[in-house]
Amino acid sequence: MAFQLGNWVDFCFFGDDGWFRDHRKELAQFTGVRVSCAPMFSKNTYHADNGERIKYLAQDPKKSHGISEVPYTVCWNANSGAAAISLASHLGAKKIVLLGFDMQLDPNGNSHWHKEYQMNPAKRSVFPRHLRGFPIIAADAKRMGIEILNASPESAIDDFPKMTVEAILNGSP
Repeated sequence: MAFQLGNWVDFCFFGDDGWFRDHRKELAQFTGVRVSCAPMFSKNTYHADNGERIKYLAQDPKKSHGISEVPYTVCWNANSGAAAISLASHLGAKKIVLLGFDMQLDPNGNSHWHKEYQMNPAKRSVFPRHLRGFPIIAADAKRMGIEILNASPESAIDDFPKMTVEAILNGSP
């Protein structure tokens, strides 16, 4: 939902066609680039009746975790946030800041730390699966010369240096 933060957001990446169906109207108002690895968009550019355009990046068929180096593909990593790291890499990013990658429940047992998406209790065990790709992402990033910082100090992801947003914006360690 970060695409709604302001007109300075350039990309919205998602991998869940259910999320698309639920947020299609809001996404249609987004003026930036819309990108998905959801198979429903596999005809390169998805055209709907209202002219919305979704660019498609396939999930790397040979590498499910890490950062894909195959053009026009992403490593799915079992979640769209981690998959978006492949997109950032393809776009030439050499520094990536993870914001909102909590990967755990909040103290009240809520997912995502806000009410926009709430998992049903049966699906709350997805975080261990979501976390599996990050050690591989970290190794790929190191090999590729990409710096990844985690701006979510309470995050369950321990594979990247954790810093506050303020410290990152100020260039402080």
